[in-house]
Amino acid sequence: MNGLMKQVEDFAKPFCDQDPEDSKLWGNHVRLVRRFALQLADIEGADSLVCEIAAILHDIGKDQGRKGHNVRSHELAQPFVAKLAIADSQKALILKCILKHSSEMGGEKI
Repeated sequence: MNGLMKQVEDFAKPFCDQDPEDSKLWGNHVRLVRRFALQLADIEGADSLVCEIAAILHDIGKDQGRKGHNVRSHELAQPFVAKLAIADSQKALILKCILKHSSEMGGEKI
């Protein structure tokens, strides 16, 4: 694993481990979403780095419940993502994916 992904994992895991509704959020859900995000990125020709980081961070706001967790996850991720050594365009896409991953946004073109 490269240093960037370790940095992202080290940031996200403590948030996921605090989810009161799903003690296996990190070990099951995030791992599965990450794997599928990378597969979809390959199929769709999307930026795999953006997809992988967004998948890792997408549920970090669930520690306060499911409702609105996409907004909380987005807010928590913003200062962290801003410091990553990646292109600004990638940072913007990661944050957009986190914010819009919720089923309440399902009708929007993303």
